[in-house]
Amino acid sequence: NAYATIASDGGYADPIFIRGIDVSPISTLRGQKTTLEWPAPPALIPAISEDVSWLIQRLLRGVVTEGSGRRLLKYKGEVIGKTGTTNDAKDAWFVGSLPNLTFGVWVGYDAPRSLGKKEGGSRSAAPIVLSFLTSFQWKAGQWRDQPEGVIKREIDPQNGLLAAPHTTKPFIGYFLKGTEPTEASPSPDQTKTNK
Repeated sequence: NAYATIASDGGYADPIFIRGIDVSPISTLRGQKTTLEWPAPPALIPAISEDVSWLIQRLLRGVVTEGSGRRLLKYKGEVIGKTGTTNDAKDAWFVGSLPNLTFGVWVGYDAPRSLGKKEGGSRSAAPIVLSFLTSFQWKAGQWRDQPEGVIKREIDPQNGLLAAPHTTKPFIGYFLKGTEPTEASPSPDQTKTNK
């Protein structure tokens, strides 16, 4: 539910539990379609600011674009999420979201034992998520644009300061307004002088 809150731009709602689905065997045998009625979604209560939730969405997107969730890049929508693996690979998971769906996949044994030496969330759980999303052709929806309370800056990867003309391989960093670095990265000559 925490991931659903992040995906909902900081809006929280108590989860709705589905305890069972009863489909009449007779109607199934006759080829009749069964319509399931879901309860109306509850109203969202603000739990995290929209700016903070947007930043967390970007961090979790980085897990997919640059980290252990890279297998999910094969899906057309922007999946965000996190892989996980416990000690001795007894549990492996991927928990994540799209703008209109939050999901979790856990892989493990009922009686805990290792899944295997090289198993983990990336190798065991992420492919199941990919299979689900592509098999059901889930329409991903769109994440919202960068909010006004978040700004981006070019950052020097060596020190976290603002990139300068001499900076090698700067990256884009996102910050809540007022928390961004204001000092530029010193030139190599200045660093030598200060030492």
